[in-house]
Amino acid sequence: MEPEIEIYDFAYPRDDPRHKGVYPAPPKAESVSNDQNDDWPEEEDLEQQILGKAEALYDFVGENEGELNFSKGDILILTRRNAGGWIVGYKGDEIGLVPENFVKLLKDK
Repeated sequence: MEPEIEIYDFAYPRDDPRHKGVYPAPPKAESVSNDQNDDWPEEEDLEQQILGKAEALYDFVGENEGELNFSKGDILILTRRNAGGWIVGYKGDEIGLVPENFVKLLKDK
């Protein structure tokens, strides 16, 4: 059986057929090395772990709902990558999307 992706659109009620879509999973892309992101865990490992702590390199004020505001120097907990260079992260009890190029993953000491 082919892997599938389920996508939910919460703008529609659950009984509306547009609430949920099921699509075939895209073929797995080959990893491209990028010196800037060599410290990030491999994509296959992301579902099993927290990415780690990261330091904000710049101030960020979200332009859209769901984006996490933070200041340069803030320490964030990153949990998983999202599409388009975004990462799900926490700052205290706040959660939201963080632009990957605004943070630096901290090495465990």
